[in-house]
Amino acid sequence: MLKSFRPCYLATTLTLATFAALVPSTSFGPSMPQGAVSEPSEFNYPPALAVPSESEVRHALLNPRSVKPLSPAFITPETLWMARAMYSESKRAEEQELVAWVIRNRLDTGFLGAASIEDVVLSPFQFSAFNPGNPVADYYVGLDVLSEEPYWQRTLALAYYVQHAESSLRPFAPTVRHFHSPQAMKDPGTPPIWTRDSVPVQPSRAFELNAARFRFFANVD
Repeated sequence: MLKSFRPCYLATTLTLATFAALVPSTSFGPSMPQGAVSEPSEFNYPPALAVPSESEVRHALLNPRSVKPLSPAFITPETLWMARAMYSESKRAEEQELVAWVIRNRLDTGFLGAASIEDVVLSPFQFSAFNPGNPVADYYVGLDVLSEEPYWQRTLALAYYVQHAESSLRPFAPTVRHFHSPQAMKDPGTPPIWTRDSVPVQPSRAFELNAARFRFFANVD
């Protein structure tokens, strides 16, 4: 596992082979992403390295438990924010993917005015781990591309693939922008008010989804 990473700034004339020799990697990763958004932090993000092929994305999302870690060079700040939210909700790969699609659906439909994944995750009182005053918020915000928490590197890779997935791989419609976890509630028998007139949506692909752990809903304002 990587212990340190020093980003480098490369001229466009450098070859991929040269870049690969300079950037440490936890796996070989996909084929070649265009530029990344910079984020003020202790870790200076290099330009994003690769956009995966459609077949690479499909294989990853149809086999989420077997997704391998990626080089830090593949991870943008937006990928990191998606992964933080996924990891805060579940450590199970299939559940994480569904949470990631809710995040992407919110971004794609501009829900609550979100213009970025960071906006989605930090929208007030939407993702409970990031609520003001929640004592675990600092822990999840502190996760970065080099963190070694169990399953975290897989979560980063899974977030990356959901970001780059074709719409045909959506497990449910873009209007599915809400979920809740009955087992995480103080009183599992009393669901949130906003679910009372809604029927949970089942993913279109085969997921091992336990309704006691997660339920997803469409067309909730």
